[in-house]
Amino acid sequence: MGWHTVMGMTQTGSFYITIPNLDVQTPTSFFAVYNGSEASGKFCTTNIHQELHKHQEFDTNLRQALEDTLYRIDRQMKITSAVYGCEHIDDPSVYKHSGSLPVKEIPFCGGISASIALIRGADSIIATIGSALCFISKDGKV
Repeated sequence: MGWHTVMGMTQTGSFYITIPNLDVQTPTSFFAVYNGSEASGKFCTTNIHQELHKHQEFDTNLRQALEDTLYRIDRQMKITSAVYGCEHIDDPSVYKHSGSLPVKEIPFCGGISASIALIRGADSIIATIGSALCFISKDGKV
């Protein structure tokens, strides 16, 4: 697993993470900004990149791995919100991570918008979810 240089929350409810080297074997950078509810933001900031890295197609089909990971987490968030509501929203123990993402451990109240960028070599994948917008610039030019 790689390391991240920045992870946190701004006052506007935006969560962000920058991981210059998510995987040593297949040098892949992961950048994301999440905007929405605090529970969803904390969960996404902590877990999406980990679930992506564990996906069976991470090394060979990064686009499919990202798509599968995002759909899976979205489904878990919807189920959890419907079943468990918000009673544990401020309890940090609910953010325990496991490979199977048990529904009972992921309470959410509200969704999230996301902009995610993956860079591997000369290839890049940009994903936007919800009302999130993003652009790529170099030296201040789009």
